[in-house]
Amino acid sequence: MKYLSALTIVLPCLAIGACAAPVIEAASVTRDRVVFQDNIAAAQAGNAEAQFRVGNALCCAVIAGQPFYDTEQAKEWLCRSAAQGYAPAMLRIARIHNGELTDGVRVMRRAINAASQAAESPVLAWTWFSFAADAGATDAASRARDLYQRMSDQQRAAGQRLRQDGIAAASCRSTQG
Repeated sequence: MKYLSALTIVLPCLAIGACAAPVIEAASVTRDRVVFQDNIAAAQAGNAEAQFRVGNALCCAVIAGQPFYDTEQAKEWLCRSAAQGYAPAMLRIARIHNGELTDGVRVMRRAINAASQAAESPVLAWTWFSFAADAGATDAASRARDLYQRMSDQQRAAGQRLRQDGIAAASCRSTQG
């Protein structure tokens, strides 16, 4: 009986969520377009926070050819911001390399992201989590520690080399790892 009453609560919530997902996604795309338009001029002028906002708005395409979202362009803007020491950009880059392409209440994009198994690079993710921790990003140090424990010795060595080379060397690199 306890399970039946739980199902009567859970199933309608799931149905509502599935119906609301396209509306939420459309609102999110509209918001991201506005953020992009409001910040692109300042980003082009070199403002680190605006570069982060533009990169975050463009992030991230979870399926090829998806309108507006562009993972590579997002990483380019985020890397420009990170190169200026902007911690939120460093953390976002780390999350991208950790396979976390979406955030917030993006039900459809999260499902697609999970199904597509976004490419991960533990070496780059760890390197960027470490840079973000150094810059004061909340939770970055614990994320770096957790990831480091799961990395192979070879991956750890590659991450250490990137970290020693600094942010400029790690910016927008695409390596296997």
